[in-house]
Amino acid sequence: MTDCTGVEVRGEHIAALRSLLKGDPDAWQPFYSAESAKEAIAYTVMLYGAFGVAVRRKFSPTYSLADVIRFVSDMRIGYGREVSPIHPRVAEEMIREVLGDPALGRFDPQNAETTIGAEVAVLDTLLHEANLDEAGLEEFIRDAADFARQWIAARQGEAGAA
Repeated sequence: MTDCTGVEVRGEHIAALRSLLKGDPDAWQPFYSAESAKEAIAYTVMLYGAFGVAVRRKFSPTYSLADVIRFVSDMRIGYGREVSPIHPRVAEEMIREVLGDPALGRFDPQNAETTIGAEVAVLDTLLHEANLDEAGLEEFIRDAADFARQWIAARQGEAGAA
């Protein structure tokens, strides 16, 4: 479990996500030069917040395991030869984890590179499908920041209860 003690989503994390979603190739540079683990976690959780919001918008309130499998399969086909960073089981389990699938059990990512590769591919695909205008993108970013803050608060609560 990630230690979120002292982690806080701030404007610079939101700005980095905004730049990333608008296609700025240097958008995630602050993550790589983060001065502390807490800063790096905040950037990572902000990306996960965007992933979570996109997944919930696509699949909630109802979905089936077949819907998730079909989506991941179609996504991988759409990427063509560039499917190597998209591990199908990881992508499927990440989606199911966000949706709170009780049949999933505990999601345990294989490694950061595989997980982030799948996360970014799913997010990119879902945002492309959504075709958001500027106002829609700003609403999406606000929702992602709220999701990230709630996720962090829940982890901080878990740490306090342990």
